[in-house]
Amino acid sequence: MSDRYAAHIAFLRPALGSPNLGPVLVVAVLMELIFILAPLIVGAMLPDRWLYLYETGVTTLGGLAQLLIFGLIAAALVWLVRKLHGRGFWSLVGPVDTTIRNLKIARLAVFVLLAAQAILPPWIVFADLAEIRPLNSWAVWIIPAIVVLIIQSGTEEPYFGATCNSNAQHCRIGHGFGWGYRRCYSAQRII
Repeated sequence: MSDRYAAHIAFLRPALGSPNLGPVLVVAVLMELIFILAPLIVGAMLPDRWLYLYETGVTTLGGLAQLLIFGLIAAALVWLVRKLHGRGFWSLVGPVDTTIRNLKIARLAVFVLLAAQAILPPWIVFADLAEIRPLNSWAVWIIPAIVVLIIQSGTEEPYFGATCNSNAQHCRIGHGFGWGYRRCYSAQRII
């Protein structure tokens, strides 16, 4: 019988090298501060006429600017992990080929879901959509919106990847409980 956690071994390996919890706590505290301060810093740099749009997010540009903040947060996380843990971006999200394969699977799943929503009732009344936003206006913003959504959701991968790897460090020094402990114990046993 194969170990059901074997797929996680390569992902956890970079974190198993250091049992020190200090850098993990420093990154966690600094990331919380960055999550709080990043929007404030960006807001402080904006002129007054743009600040309202940014703070409220009531316009397309304001909403895009809010999501773009996650790019700064992701860059800060990667920098902190490199500085304090000596690890790079891909150690947070996993192997490149696996990540790309999983992104393709997710893209297909979202496509199937959206296609099913378009086919199954209740059907979309396109006249109502025209009242919300004209097609040409929507088309102008779709590419920037997709880019910032990828940045925003892509920030979550390294952040939670760092949490998973930090959990492995924590387990390495003999702590942990529940599924996290079993997962880390399994990784240690194989490595």
